[in-house]
Amino acid sequence: MNTIILPKTQHLVVFQEVIKSGSIGSAARQLGLTQPAVSKIINDIESYFGVELIVRKNTGVTLTSAGQTLLAYSESITREMKNMVSEMNTLSFSTVIDVSFGYPSLIGFTFLSQHDQKVQGSVPQSPCLDV
Repeated sequence: MNTIILPKTQHLVVFQEVIKSGSIGSAARQLGLTQPAVSKIINDIESYFGVELIVRKNTGVTLTSAGQTLLAYSESITREMKNMVSEMNTLSFSTVIDVSFGYPSLIGFTFLSQHDQKVQGSVPQSPCLDV
């Protein structure tokens, strides 16, 4: 089996910020990183793919055609990851509340038995009721 080593998601985020900010220095400030750290990440991504992704100039950066391709994919990947995190958070915070009532059996068998049948039809119930 061939194992493919994927680029780090954080590197894709840094790459996107460099393009969004227009320069490595601006991206570094936005991300709270040093300029050399951002430059190294861009160099690592370029080494990984074996192509130049951005053209560095004194006035900022511009994308190469390979950079444009990577930007489109990286935006799609990070968007899907954000959707995944959002959905997983929704799933982990959805809770089921199980409510049970205790009452004397005389009241349960007479007064509340009809009420219990109505409630059981409209609200999911626990398999056993305290009667």
